[in-house]
Amino acid sequence: MFPKLLLFALCIGVLCGCASKMDEELVVAAGTGNAQQVKFLIERSADIEAHAIDDWTPLTAAASAGHFEVVKILLEAKADVNAPEGGGNTALFWAAFHGHVEVVRLLLMHGADASKKAKNGQLPIDVARERKHDQIVLLLQANNALDK
Repeated sequence: MFPKLLLFALCIGVLCGCASKMDEELVVAAGTGNAQQVKFLIERSADIEAHAIDDWTPLTAAASAGHFEVVKILLEAKADVNAPEGGGNTALFWAAFHGHVEVVRLLLMHGADASKKAKNGQLPIDVARERKHDQIVLLLQANNALDK
């Protein structure tokens, strides 16, 4: 009886959209730097690649806000380091845009593609240069980022 009840509860959860609610909670937790909640939701099978809350992924939300510990947790959980948010920008782009040096370094250590252009054609190094994030420019150059 218990397995049938569990299957029924799972189906109801999928039908009511509860799974997507959990994915939204993960994006919010990542974007606000709530590492405990991120771990909790990952343990409960929230989709680390989900596009929720304005089409952001948990990784792009965390990187954009500079939440190093959350970015680390997501990467350890095997989040795709090069997955773009709905606007086509990656976690590396957003970390470079906002000047989060340590997050940029962590993303590069996990294989972030510094040559991946945003939809407007900019590279992470371009946006870092425009916003005068000199440490990030140097870091990206040291990691063979394409340079215009």
